[in-house]
Amino acid sequence: MVKEAYVSFELAKLLKEKGFDEKCYAFYEYDSKEFYREERIPCCNSRSDDYAAPTHQMAIAWLRTKHIIIVVQPEYFNADGICSYWGVDIWTDDNYEKLQGDFPSYEQAVEASLKYSLENLI
Repeated sequence: MVKEAYVSFELAKLLKEKGFDEKCYAFYEYDSKEFYREERIPCCNSRSDDYAAPTHQMAIAWLRTKHIIIVVQPEYFNADGICSYWGVDIWTDDNYEKLQGDFPSYEQAVEASLKYSLENLI
């Protein structure tokens, strides 16, 4: 079964600082940094001190509204045809960057690209 990938606590905090206020069904508690998933009631950053925790896909979609496009793609395949490293391309209205680093998993590449975009492009 495929599990949804949620942003880390660090990214949830950065997203809130940058104005992310979309409704999502997971959050990190402000004091304890504990992760909670609430199936019934969506939360957003404007309601409390807690940090909304969107999925990776939600965060990437929100960045598109800020004119930042993130593309994560396979970079290197091993002899068995399995992707061993992932690469990241980031486009803005006036710039293109290839994020440096060979990321061993798709999720690590997404986390790194989100962090870079939030810290440097917004």
